[in-house]
Amino acid sequence: MSENKIYQDLKEKFESGSFKSDKDKTFEAALSKAYADMSRRATGHKPEMKDNCMEKLRPEFEEVIKSTFTSQEKFDNWHEELCGEILEAHGSFGTIGRAQKVINMAFKYLSCINNDYDSVLKYCHMTLDGYTLNWYNQKFNASVKEWSKIKDYNVYKEIQEKIRSEIENGCSYSIKIGNKETKNIDLPTTPFEAEFIIWEGEIINSKYNDMVKSLNNYKKEGREK
Repeated sequence: MSENKIYQDLKEKFESGSFKSDKDKTFEAALSKAYADMSRRATGHKPEMKDNCMEKLRPEFEEVIKSTFTSQEKFDNWHEELCGEILEAHGSFGTIGRAQKVINMAFKYLSCINNDYDSVLKYCHMTLDGYTLNWYNQKFNASVKEWSKIKDYNVYKEIQEKIRSEIENGCSYSIKIGNKETKNIDLPTTPFEAEFIIWEGEIINSKYNDMVKSLNNYKKEGREK
């Protein structure tokens, strides 16, 4: 585990928010939560799609702790192949964006259960969702709008390569609240660990912006009356 205190605190917060007790920390629960994060608000999803996907995920994640990834390339190849298998299980519903979220969130939840996956986490990707993409778009002046609509693995891979290069070379993060930025936070040097800080920060930023919009609407409604 990284010695970054903020990462440790946020990982503990994520763990306590995800699992009510130690008895809830099971392999099956971790995979199920990862799948739910992708599917709960997805239009066109059918219950049987989960069964098909879980059949692909279980053996892969049972074997990955027995494997030794000796390079980023080997992990990336494994990740791409598993994304392809999930697409097959999902048919027309499937996209690379949805597949990556299941895989990447599975590692996030599994890391809370035990340390069996610790040797793999340094190769893991940053989960792409609305919050992390908001940071990515600002950081790299990009315009990737929706994680669930990413269809090309090469597009996904380019995003991950940019993120990894930036973070491995030393990167700081600050939350922009209105026109002001908070104090810079030095991020951990792996995308997996950095995600905890970026994700939490972008949630704060989103809540602030929503609050400002609501206040502006109240003021507007008051003037109209």
